[in-house]
Amino acid sequence: MRDGMGMGMGGPMLPVILLEVRKLPLPETPKVMQSESQVVSLYFKSKSKIYSKGRSNLQFKRRSNLHFKGRANLHFKGRANLQFKGDLTFSSKGELTLSLKGDLTFISKGDLTFTSKGTSSSKGDLTFDSKEDLTFSSKEDLSFSSQKVLTHGSKRMLTFSSKEDLTFS
Repeated sequence: MRDGMGMGMGGPMLPVILLEVRKLPLPETPKVMQSESQVVSLYFKSKSKIYSKGRSNLQFKRRSNLHFKGRANLHFKGRANLQFKGDLTFSSKGELTLSLKGDLTFISKGDLTFTSKGTSSSKGDLTFDSKEDLTFSSKEDLSFSSQKVLTHGSKRMLTFSSKEDLTFS
């Protein structure tokens, strides 16, 4: 990396992580991703799959965005925690699928937003928790399914919007 990279016309640019995931081998030990930067964006341009066999933690202390331009699958075989101290935004132009055999917990101190054409399913507990607004929106079908418990909590506003079907099971 050359000296001076990251400096734009208007000063230092914010860090952006560009990833193109094809096959991601993960260790058996817990994987912790921490970021203290002001804005963190994870971009997946192609068909992307993220697998975790053990307990997984993704922690972002500031505003965070996860963008999926194609079909995206996030698979968790163990317990998964995604914790964000800022706003959490999931956006997908294709299908966004969250599937896990254990519990999945989304915790955000800011806004928690899901924008997708896909579904989210769980064989364990599916929990959405936000101290601010909790928003789910979809241009097509929006569905949530869990074989155990489906819970959601927000101290301010809980919003579900869909142009077509809105399903809870």
